[in-house]
Amino acid sequence: IVVDYEHTWASEVGWEQEFGQAVTADITFFYKELRDLIIDNPNFGSTDNAAPFINQGEGRVQGMEFMLRRARVDRFFGWLSYTLSKSERRDDPTDPDGWYDFDFDQTHIFTGVGGLDLPRDRSISGRVQYVTGNPYTPYDTGIYDMDQDSYLGFATGPRNGERMPPYYAIDFRIDKLRTFKRWQLETYVDFLNVVHGI
Repeated sequence: IVVDYEHTWASEVGWEQEFGQAVTADITFFYKELRDLIIDNPNFGSTDNAAPFINQGEGRVQGMEFMLRRARVDRFFGWLSYTLSKSERRDDPTDPDGWYDFDFDQTHIFTGVGGLDLPRDRSISGRVQYVTGNPYTPYDTGIYDMDQDSYLGFATGPRNGERMPPYYAIDFRIDKLRTFKRWQLETYVDFLNVVHGI
């Protein structure tokens, strides 16, 4: 038994504005509708002809993104971005209360990048990032089967009803550009997760 295609309808509207020669700001609102998503068949195993997967799931994604950029017209460059979004899924289209957060739903995403050109073709840059933790389903209790030597956990809350702690990180980078007659060589050193945590 072969599942069918999944379908998506997406739309967005945005506005962009320039402030002088170097600074640009834009904001975008987006919405995505997902249909015929492949999900586990709840009837699988109850009958001989029940398929393991079916095209019954639905989804929706909505939110906005704001970005502020400063072009590299002098020594300083960088950009800031912020995304606010909500991504949900539903396995039963007939259940109005069946919506739950998607496994990779991240409500807030903030990123800042900045760099400075130094003398002798050197530059230094950095990145700051903050991301909301992904949702998960809590399993706080269960039963141990001594015969099978296995543990069967039970969900103690709604599907994806809890969230991991938010994640943040700070990175740095140092560049050096060497120019020759017919070619250039750029070397760099990355310092990833200099500051990070959840």
